[in-house]
Amino acid sequence: MRRVASVSRRSLPQLVAALLCLLFAAIVSPAAVAYWPTPAPTLPAKGGKFTDPTWGTTVMRVTDASDGAWNGNAYSYWPTFNKDNTYIIISNLWNGGDYVQHFDPVNFALVGSKAPLFATPVPGGGSPGWEDVIWSGVNPTHVLCHSGLKIWDYDVDTHGWVLVKDFTSAGLVAGSADISQFSRSVDDNVFGFSLKDASWNRVGYAAWRRDTDTVLLNVTDSSHDEVQIDKSGRYLVAKVATGGYESIVYDLQAHTSTGLTDGDPDYGPGHSDNGFGTVVGYENWMNRILFRSLTTPHQFTVVVDFANNWSHSEHISFLAEDENWLEVSTYDVGTPPNDSLRSEIFLVRTDGSGEVQHICHHYSKVEGEYWASPRANISRDGNYIAFTSRWGDTGQTDLFLARVPVVSFFADAPRGVAPRAVQFYDNSRAATSWSWDFGDGAGATDENPSHVYAALGAYPVALTTNGGTMTRDRYVVVTFPDVPAAPAEYWSLYQILACANAGIVGGYGDGLYRPDLVVTRDAMAVFISRALAGGDAGVPPGPGTASFGDVPTDHWAYKYVEYAKDQGVVGGYPDGTYQPSLPVDRGQMAVFVARAMAGGDAGVPPGPGTASFSDVPTDFWAFKYVEYIEGQSVTGGYPDGTYRPAVSVTRDQMAVYTQRAFDLPM
Repeated sequence: MRRVASVSRRSLPQLVAALLCLLFAAIVSPAAVAYWPTPAPTLPAKGGKFTDPTWGTTVMRVTDASDGAWNGNAYSYWPTFNKDNTYIIISNLWNGGDYVQHFDPVNFALVGSKAPLFATPVPGGGSPGWEDVIWSGVNPTHVLCHSGLKIWDYDVDTHGWVLVKDFTSAGLVAGSADISQFSRSVDDNVFGFSLKDASWNRVGYAAWRRDTDTVLLNVTDSSHDEVQIDKSGRYLVAKVATGGYESIVYDLQAHTSTGLTDGDPDYGPGHSDNGFGTVVGYENWMNRILFRSLTTPHQFTVVVDFANNWSHSEHISFLAEDENWLEVSTYDVGTPPNDSLRSEIFLVRTDGSGEVQHICHHYSKVEGEYWASPRANISRDGNYIAFTSRWGDTGQTDLFLARVPVVSFFADAPRGVAPRAVQFYDNSRAATSWSWDFGDGAGATDENPSHVYAALGAYPVALTTNGGTMTRDRYVVVTFPDVPAAPAEYWSLYQILACANAGIVGGYGDGLYRPDLVVTRDAMAVFISRALAGGDAGVPPGPGTASFGDVPTDHWAYKYVEYAKDQGVVGGYPDGTYQPSLPVDRGQMAVFVARAMAGGDAGVPPGPGTASFSDVPTDFWAFKYVEYIEGQSVTGGYPDGTYRPAVSVTRDQMAVYTQRAFDLPM
């Protein structure tokens, strides 16, 4: 587990704040390599899953273009997941409607199709507010919502409505016509909300206790931003803009209030969420996220210090029962430096230790559009996170779910050329033991080990902790300088590495593979002979007398040409030559590969009665060979239905032929 490095945000409010931030930052972090997003992965259709390329987390796409262009979750403190993760709410962000979707938390899968959240109208008329619909903290099939000055309980299974409270005649703030910014305690007993007039202007806020039908708080304040009840129902935190305060903490049991200043000394919370008698929030003077007890709200612990980077904004979710961890989602609001928490969803310990579990990058192009910000929220059991993303440059905004891993790891720049020194980091929560398998026969038991990969290959890496095991296939890739593995993979990367690992190919003296180089007949003999013999050592030295006049015993490819001839793969020309320097085309390559696979020419069947490719008819000289390797899934045609037998074969293509023909592991 790594500590959070100092990361950034927008231009400093004042020089003094910057100096104080440097002098009194509470989190001291080791130097960290920045992990900004790699190119956005290609998305599956809705219901499909993919792996975050940086952190290895499994992510599901919940919606796609068939659901419209604007989908997502409402906010970081309004839960997407119900109490037991068997339902999720999908918000249509522009049309202002909600849908409900069955969810299988065991298999991480959507069940059936989404349906309108409210399948029946509100009794007596009205429209429930869609943004702050809240799952019940008690009943997993119920949501709590409001319409006008009424709070309703709605069952998403039976579609039944129950009136919880009608405040029409309850004596709330004068002019009140609507409830907004709705929140509840975890036992559904205490509610907090803002009040708006008929023109949707704020007029005040209130708190109400259900079991005693008591209005606990009723405040006139047209300038406040929002209010929220804590999970216990004892405290309400109001974001205000009066009296020099950023926020006011109301103790609804003791009937007291405590104002928190915007700057020094309190650094009251802005974006925030409440726990059981606690609040975690961002403060915009020193650029930090602070945790505090609502019993002693003037005291706080620094959870994240973004230091002098003001190019981020963030949302905070404290919905999980385990309040040792806070979920944070950041997004760009300026030109960011390369830092370790950019455009990311992560968990951070609330004890001030700075421990972070990276979850995923959200790849959202926010660009000033609020509804494209992730606004991520965490499930009650802490196993899932929902977030919104306008993915990459697609213009499509969708809801995504990330499965929080028990065991997780990552590495600094795990892809490149040999020798490759890779630094690994444990990204698990609560791990106390570590067993690493680096995929090349070596391992380690350190928490954050380093390892040097000397040989080319695509290596799986596995970490086993006291919590389980995570394996990341092809995680470390050691390759040729001209066959890149990052940021984008070369099209035949894994076939080339498979041939290299099998001892079939190697690089040139300068370390390059030269994938675009056309394969000649001598080089082809090397590929085929090594593949047949299981590597170079298996190829015999060749006879004392040469079979071909232009491939003498001292020719560099002599033993390979002779071996391929003996295996019935190649033959010479009528003049007794082999012509080793001639380029090999796709028709000729089909002959060589088919004979190698079939154990000689006699093993290649005559081919079907109908040609598979328009330019390789049944009377074409290489027809049966092309048909044979096509039937063995070694090669295919072009989109126009041709095979193009006269096109020369290059070294990258030859690697693909060889890997497929001999079923080399990738």
